[in-house]
Amino acid sequence: MEGLAGAVVAGIERQASPQGLTAVEFTLMRAFVHSPARTIVELGETLPIEAEQLGALVRALTERGLLRTVAAETGNGLPALALTQSGRELVWRVDMRVRAEETRLLAGVGPEEMATLSAVASRIVANHAALEGRL
Repeated sequence: MEGLAGAVVAGIERQASPQGLTAVEFTLMRAFVHSPARTIVELGETLPIEAEQLGALVRALTERGLLRTVAAETGNGLPALALTQSGRELVWRVDMRVRAEETRLLAGVGPEEMATLSAVASRIVANHAALEGRL
């Protein structure tokens, strides 16, 4: 992986790996920060992870005591998943480190450059979604 995406993923790896997580595991766990309980289907809809890999990641994180199933009304009969206390603490620690890494990556980038980058990234994401048939 090269370029911007590679720099971002490498930055996440640098901060997550000392804590025993891969960038993908951290990204999955981070998905619970704003939505405390999610089904595996909801995770699959929001994360760019293939279903088979997602199932394996959820099992591994559950076995490590970082995710758990919860009794929640999901509407589709699937069990909801949530971070355990250990999972919340770990994702918070890594997230703080990743945010500091992002700050270092953006050093010297001005507000106008950020606005342009944001506009370009939004357009690329929208184009990707259209190609995937999501819009």
